[in-house]
Amino acid sequence: MTATSMPVTVLITLGSSKQAKHLIPILLAQPNESYHIKAFCHSLTSGTKLLHEYGQPHNLSIVVGDQNNPREVAKVFQNEHVDVVYHISPPFTVDEEHNGINFIKAAQNAGVRHFVYSSVLHPFRMKMIHHHAKLNVEEYLTESTLNYTVLQPTHFFQNVNVKGAVADGTLSVPYNPDNEMGFVDLRDVSQAAFKVISEGPKHYRARYELVGDNQPYTAIAKTISTVSSKAVTAQRSDAAQMAKVMSKGDKDAYERAIRMLVYYDTWGLTGNTNILEWLLGHRPTGAEEYIKFALGQ
Repeated sequence: MTATSMPVTVLITLGSSKQAKHLIPILLAQPNESYHIKAFCHSLTSGTKLLHEYGQPHNLSIVVGDQNNPREVAKVFQNEHVDVVYHISPPFTVDEEHNGINFIKAAQNAGVRHFVYSSVLHPFRMKMIHHHAKLNVEEYLTESTLNYTVLQPTHFFQNVNVKGAVADGTLSVPYNPDNEMGFVDLRDVSQAAFKVISEGPKHYRARYELVGDNQPYTAIAKTISTVSSKAVTAQRSDAAQMAKVMSKGDKDAYERAIRMLVYYDTWGLTGNTNILEWLLGHRPTGAEEYIKFALGQ
């Protein structure tokens, strides 16, 4: 960034999410404060906590609002300059399609330069309700006048409780642990997201599947055993109980979570790793590499 150029303002629509917490440090680390990050938070409390988490840097600010309220979302773009939107929806919300469209409409009206949507691997697998919702958001986005990029990450490696598996000797899986699953490291997702944001036009109108490795949980457990030198086995757990935990008592979220787990039990979820390798410029993180990282090796 030159002395006269302005920083690129990036609005991250779910500032407290796992993805945001991996992407924000990358943006903050760029020289000359070349990015200004605006983190959209649902409350002042969560926003203030986020600011303190990063040491209150000059180029990170919070915007408080409700994703589901179109007036509050539109107000953000009226009051704030935004170059790039990185849209993440809260997991398993019944309002996912609604809040996605809220941000697309507001960004379109404000003339935002680039809209990056964090969707999901294979949104066309519509037996899963939240995949169907993301597919509808993708369709609305591609029919807008916005320059867009859609990122489609699979199951995050960070969802695997590696240390807990070593401590307990079991890796609990709420579906068939022999079914192959696609995994991706959130660090890789964030690097790919930064590439898309920083290179801009090169990625307009692209949809990228983000997969780092395909493994059944039985193989993941064996790798944990090998890396940790502790016996670990994959053990099937109760899907309904896990869906209750994931949904935090919300009935609509429970329906989405249980359908996902039943789907995984029947078909699993796998994809191709080539696109992520191309975006990163190197092989994405695989199971063994991630497990070593999780165990501090």
